[in-house]
Amino acid sequence: MSQEFSQQIQKIARDLTTILTKLRAKTDNLVQAKTDQKVLGEELDGCHLKLMELDKAVQKFSEQNGQLGKPLAKKIGKLTELHQQTIRQAENQLSKLNQAASHLEEYNEILELILRWIEKTKILVHGKIAWNSASQLREQYISHQVTLAKIVFKR
Repeated sequence: MSQEFSQQIQKIARDLTTILTKLRAKTDNLVQAKTDQKVLGEELDGCHLKLMELDKAVQKFSEQNGQLGKPLAKKIGKLTELHQQTIRQAENQLSKLNQAASHLEEYNEILELILRWIEKTKILVHGKIAWNSASQLREQYISHQVTLAKIVFKR
């Protein structure tokens, strides 16, 4: 029975270590990273359930077999620490993914704005520029003021 518990502990430890390794892996694909994060979260939840069941079984075994259960209880304690470390890593990764998504959204907004500026600049560069002297601009200004005054006084 003790050996069976040890095998289960090793299996959960391998699963948690695999999850932890995958959480630490870097990727450039945000969508894939979010999908992977969700899958790893589900795997982590599964490990947690197995760990809880195993902990109960080991406690029961320890009550019945005294000293034989102590080493198993220590291993369960270490496994629980590994589980907590993996949870922290998953939470940290999720936070970073959310932050990356926010930055990507902001980047895309800025990129869109810059592309619009570039388009407007191209129009200006390729458009015909009419150069007027200061006196011509003054005459045009006075003409617009007179027209505006006529419209306002007609009311």
